[in-house]
Amino acid sequence: MPFFAIAAANPLQGFAPSFSAGEIVFLLLSASITAFIIYTWMKIFHEPPHPAHAFGVALIANLQNFYLPFLLSIVFPFLSGFLPAQIIFHLVPLLVWIALIRIFYGRLDFKHAVIIATLSYGSYIVLQGFNVAGIIQAMLPV
Repeated sequence: MPFFAIAAANPLQGFAPSFSAGEIVFLLLSASITAFIIYTWMKIFHEPPHPAHAFGVALIANLQNFYLPFLLSIVFPFLSGFLPAQIIFHLVPLLVWIALIRIFYGRLDFKHAVIIATLSYGSYIVLQGFNVAGIIQAMLPV
């Protein structure tokens, strides 16, 4: 079966990222909130926090939030038959968050990395649930 036929038959194609001005501001806002979460929890866990390093990790992780669901909907259309889409599109990015926290903060305990990743990804989901990007886009002058 050709690739285009698989992509056309996939009902999960609505995940294509679009970078409007509201999405870019939303990305920076979400990365700032996530950097604050990482910085705060690193202080709590007595790790030497670096604000710029935390913002870099948050920006990379938030960028994957835009592209990973789209790539999953193209590359793995057969998974939708085995697992519900909500599990695929929330579990895989969360696992990537955990991996990124473990890569950038190697000395951090795994349990603490899971807590930080869950809080960070959860804050992104809450902001996305309130459609903050749409609100920001609506407030920008046309």
